[in-house]
Order: sequence, then C-alpha cells, then structure tokens
Amino acid sequence: MTQCEGKGSVFFSSYGGILEIDVKDEYLVDNDHIVAYTGGLQQNLEKFGGYKSLLFSGEGLVSRFTGEGKLWIQTRKIPKFTSWLRPYRRQGKGISINQVKSMIGK
Repeated sequence: MTQCEGKGSVFFSSYGGILEIDVKDEYLVDNDHIVAYTGGLQQNLEKFGGYKSLLFSGEGLVSRFTGEGKLWIQTRKIPKFTSWLRPYRRQGKGISINQVKSMIGK
C-alpha cells in the first residue's frame, strides 16, 4: 500500500464504486475491498472462517480497523469484476492487418 502525506489532492481508482466510511471505533472489512484509509486507523489482519475456505476459495482474510478516521472501500472484488466484464470483451485473436488497412483506406 502507498502512503501519502501533505497538502493537495489524491486520486485513486477501484473496481466498482467507492464508499467512504467514517470509522469511530472499529470496522471489519474483506481485504479485497480496501482502497485507502487515513492515518488515524490501525489495520490488523485476521483469519475469518476455517482453513478450508482460505485454501479453496481464496477467502478467509479480513482487516479489522481500529481508531478514528476514514476508510474507503470498493464495491467489487477484482475476480468478480473481470467475470462481469468477460461477456463484453472482444472475442477472437484481435484485428488482422487487412482489417486495419480496410479501415484506413489502403
């Protein structure tokens, strides 16, 4: 994770929407959803569920944030986002040189 300090704007992107959460004491979140958090929060990595879910599904790790600050999370996980995009991607091996020539008129 990158640390930013000072005055100015910070831009970040995510897979899906970004939700801003005001943490006053404690907040538990899946690791794949974390985008950013302020310095007033401490992050502790914890195991959630059993070893079977950790090994076979990639799930099982969460972050418990304690303290006071802001937490930004994304609404989609990367694998689920790519699965959602798959039907919209171009099928085949791409575009041929002849197709490019016909598009530019050569």
